[in-house]
Amino acid sequence: MYLGLSASYLLFLLLHLSSRSWIYASSFFSFFVFFPYNNI
Repeated sequence: MYLGLSASYLLFLLLHLSSRSWIYASSFFSFFVFFPYNNI
């Protein structure tokens, strides 16, 4: 659970750093958000 949250937080930082690939980062972010919740 904590690994998923930390990974999503890192992706959130990368999203702010590179706003050009926002759509690709958001799709990758959503994957990391839904993946840990499905494992519960």
